[in-house]
Amino acid sequence: MPFLQELTATPRQRRQAIAAQFQLAYGDIVQPMALCEGFEIVTANRAFAQCLRLCPPLNGRMLIDHLAGLNNHEALFGPEGGTTTLHTRGKVFHLRGRRWPIQPHVTLLEVEDRTQLTQTAQALAHARTRDPQTGLLLTAPFQQAMERMLHAHQRAWLGMIRLPRMAMTSQGPQDWSSNEEHESRVDDLIAVSERLSHDLGERIVLGLGPCQRSIRIACPLRHAPPDGLEEEDEEARHNLRQLAQVSRRCLGERNPHRPAAVGLATYPAHGNNALELMQALGLAVEKAEEKSQPIIFNQDLAVQKERRIALSQDFAAALTQGAIAPHFQPVIHAQTGKLLSFEALIRWTHPKLGYVIPPHIISIARSRKMLAPLTYAVMEHCLAEMTRWPERISFAINVLPEQLTGELVDMVRETVRRARIDPGRLEIEITEDALIENFDRSQRIIARLRAIGVSVAMDDFGAGFTSLSNLTRLSVDKIKIDKSISDGLPHDPKACAIVRAILHLGSELGGAITVEGIEDEVQLAMLKPYDCGVQGFVHSRPLPPENLTAITRFLAAGEHIASN
Repeated sequence: MPFLQELTATPRQRRQAIAAQFQLAYGDIVQPMALCEGFEIVTANRAFAQCLRLCPPLNGRMLIDHLAGLNNHEALFGPEGGTTTLHTRGKVFHLRGRRWPIQPHVTLLEVEDRTQLTQTAQALAHARTRDPQTGLLLTAPFQQAMERMLHAHQRAWLGMIRLPRMAMTSQGPQDWSSNEEHESRVDDLIAVSERLSHDLGERIVLGLGPCQRSIRIACPLRHAPPDGLEEEDEEARHNLRQLAQVSRRCLGERNPHRPAAVGLATYPAHGNNALELMQALGLAVEKAEEKSQPIIFNQDLAVQKERRIALSQDFAAALTQGAIAPHFQPVIHAQTGKLLSFEALIRWTHPKLGYVIPPHIISIARSRKMLAPLTYAVMEHCLAEMTRWPERISFAINVLPEQLTGELVDMVRETVRRARIDPGRLEIEITEDALIENFDRSQRIIARLRAIGVSVAMDDFGAGFTSLSNLTRLSVDKIKIDKSISDGLPHDPKACAIVRAILHLGSELGGAITVEGIEDEVQLAMLKPYDCGVQGFVHSRPLPPENLTAITRFLAAGEHIASN
């Protein structure tokens, strides 16, 4: 509009002229644009109306009626203009305002819908920080979130719920990659995380733990420290009980015989930063898994960890040099006192760290993937001892559930063949839990072992999935009544009834029976009327091979071994 005409034109005419100029320049472009006087729209192109989903005409409408929160961004329409990002109506808009050179008193506003771009960025960030199936934070993001929590709060706790170990199959441990197992694990993790969020509130941070079968839980505590250590310990125990309760609710029905491991560590008592706290928690959960009960971290666990590392480093050399070797505990006939067999029980006395209990030996062998060499070494010791004893004396070795595979059968067959020993003198003891957990596999392995000529015993009968019907279902040559039952003899009427029932049923089925854990003369006297074996301290502790000569003297005197 020429200058003289502009002076004589009315405001309405000037706005119409401005609108005409804008439409001529920007009306058909794809970039959403509008001319504004303050928050009022003078005119806008079609792309602008489509972007904000508005119906024309737009002239005279107020932007703040359609973009909530825009009134906090007056600088966008100021002399210098500016940019801002606005979240409104579930959308994300990027706005840029600048003075229009043709008419400096109006603002040229450009709008960009960045909703899809933002959602894509969020999805990528989610994929980088969270497990896609459970939605739990991955380790690094969880550690960062923990650091922020510890920085913001004087006190906090870190817990973990670890799902039970994988069940066994005929090929060994089940593979989590199988669809059924994988879906079951994911369902369990989701169920536990949802319950934790419900019970503990929004303050918690949840993360995926090691091996993708555990959940880490970080939660701040009140800022005011407790009055004393006693109150702090009670608070930690309360939090541990909460986690254990969630675990039982979500996992108890699915895994009644395989409890989840629950551990807890507190800040700053057990660590000064997220990494130290996670390391302390790892030790607590390891102990919880071993003990099958919830555990709070203590410094003794760290000492035990260092000891275990040292033992693990020396394990292979000790096994090769014979420092890890079996001791032999005799099994004596209850009526006659004659020696029936020996059970090989693994022992290790470290030159610096002292006696290592058998469960720790097994745990180290498992972690070092040396169970097979350990079993082979025990078998070699047994075969060497067999050559010194009458042919009617057998030797028993224990195998773990994960060893109940074709590899075990091949090892036994080859070892017996090379030793040229009657295979009937070698007895393989397998726990009842392992046998019943995968019945079909157990039957196949037992059948293959017995085809070689090796005897098979059901160990720890009464400690696990006990059922008298198991005696008829599995084709074992012997059952061994667990010490947890025999401890009640002879004063517990229920224990006495159970032992008598097993002894009678075993004799009817024609299988041999051994009662473990007999420690005194009173217990022994109760069992003397029965045709069974007795194993326990009442006759002998497990003896090193060189001490078995004492038993040889008894054999020479009439094959009768007295108690003690």
